[in-house]
Amino acid sequence: MAGMHPELIKAAIRMTGITLSELSLRAGLGESTVRQALFFQHCPAGERAIIDHLGLPPHEIWPNRYDKDGNRVIGRSSNNPTKSGPARHRQKGAVA
Repeated sequence: MAGMHPELIKAAIRMTGITLSELSLRAGLGESTVRQALFFQHCPAGERAIIDHLGLPPHEIWPNRYDKDGNRVIGRSSNNPTKSGPARHRQKGAVA
């Protein structure tokens, strides 16, 4: 289940008369936090601001991020994975 498209969430927020930046600031967050929550799965504070503002259950907005009880789903894959594993840099004196 994919949930709401980020542009639909953005439109729903805009239809309440505020911008994503305004919602972030009103929630006491950095200006781009809500915007980041729309496109990346590792921004719980921004997600919470959206959930509270729209008054929708979290699993209706992001079923891949929240279960029906409103708990964050652990162990999900990220759209923006970070580097992991050993660095692949040439060591001093190492042969290629």
